[in-house]
Amino acid sequence: MGLFSYIKKGTEKRTYYFVVHEIYLILFFLTINRINMSAKELVQQAYDFFGKGDMESFMNLLHDDVTWVFPGDNHPLSGTHKGKQNLMANMSKIPELWDNFHVEPEFMISEGNKVFCKVNATADGMETIFGHYFEIKDDKASLMMTFDDSLSMVNAMKK
Repeated sequence: MGLFSYIKKGTEKRTYYFVVHEIYLILFFLTINRINMSAKELVQQAYDFFGKGDMESFMNLLHDDVTWVFPGDNHPLSGTHKGKQNLMANMSKIPELWDNFHVEPEFMISEGNKVFCKVNATADGMETIFGHYFEIKDDKASLMMTFDDSLSMVNAMKK
């Protein structure tokens, strides 16, 4: 027996309200879950493109006014890099500084448009973990903050 088998005269309006209300709640929770999945998927796709060296596709996932924050003072990548071109100019230093540099997300935690990743990072002479934080706006990455093991990175830099 389905829900509508229990409808009696005079209760149709309440039952209809109940069913519509439940449908809206289900759609609301599905929408929230889709936002989280989309943010994670976008970030995973960015790592995939970066890992393949497909920087054109990687850059297409970034907002024009993207900001990359790499804390510190004396590290070659340190600073707040605003805009796609500035970000790319600084990321292009990576192959000059480390041989066989590679990052692989181990897991991601997402809440709304925010994603945090624990990242395994390797290069010749380096095996460590990084933390990367992203904010997504209009289906593009608008902020990236890197919490990298800068001591391991400096120790592994090309001499």
